[in-house]
Amino acid sequence: MSHKSGETPQQSYNTTKNDEGREAVMPPRLAALVQTCATGKSGNALLFDSTNFRKNWEAACAEAGVPELLFHDLRRTAVRNMVRRGIPERVAMRITGHKTRAIFDRYHIVAAADLQEAARKMALPVSVPSFTIDSQSHDSNAKTDGKMLN
Repeated sequence: MSHKSGETPQQSYNTTKNDEGREAVMPPRLAALVQTCATGKSGNALLFDSTNFRKNWEAACAEAGVPELLFHDLRRTAVRNMVRRGIPERVAMRITGHKTRAIFDRYHIVAAADLQEAARKMALPVSVPSFTIDSQSHDSNAKTDGKMLN
């Protein structure tokens, strides 16, 4: 990820492995952390040195107490968290850079808890409008009374 001097991280662009730039939109807390990494850097300097990325990642994970964490796991977690927060899947795909639904679905893992939550929601009553038609005017404008079905 590169950082253009004078820009906030939310406005920065990066080059991806498919050579297509993408805007990196971040929540304020993450943007502040990235801004800290950019402090003292000039021009289009890289924020993170990728020369020894694996070595640095493994050291950071060991220090954080999660030595088995794979960097790619974070992408899976991000997809799952965005979907659970109600972010539309097309928006999540754009943020993560997934171009096809098939690849996005590889990251959108359905867990047992997701199935349990679906069952809980299916047990809730559903509001279904009932329709009445005014026989006097033969008006097809339907009126609803908002009855609940169980």
